[in-house]
Amino acid sequence: MCPQTNYRNKLKIAAEKLAEVVETYHTKSPMNYAHSAFALALTFQVQGKTAKATKICEEMVIHAVETNNADLLQVAHAFETEIALRPRGALQKPSSLRGRSTP
Repeated sequence: MCPQTNYRNKLKIAAEKLAEVVETYHTKSPMNYAHSAFALALTFQVQGKTAKATKICEEMVIHAVETNNADLLQVAHAFETEIALRPRGALQKPSSLRGRSTP
C-alpha cells in the first residue's frame, strides 16, 4: 500500500470516529463537542471537503446560539474564520512551532 493511500484511509477512519463523538457529545458536553467538531472540520478540510468543514462550523455556531452558550459561540466564530482562511487541503503548524525542527 502506498503511503498516500494509507494516509487517506487514516483520515477516513478519523472522520468516522470523530463524527461519532460529535454526535454523542452534541448536548452532553459542550467542550468535548467543540473540540471534536474542530478536529472533524480540519479532517474534512485536509480531505478537500471544504463544504463539509464549513457546514460543521455553521452547525456549531447555531448550536451555541440555540443553547445560549456565549463561550462556545466565541470559539465557534474564531474557528469558522480559521477554516475560511486556511488553504484547502492544508494543515499548517501552529506559529509557535514554525521554524523548529522535529526531534
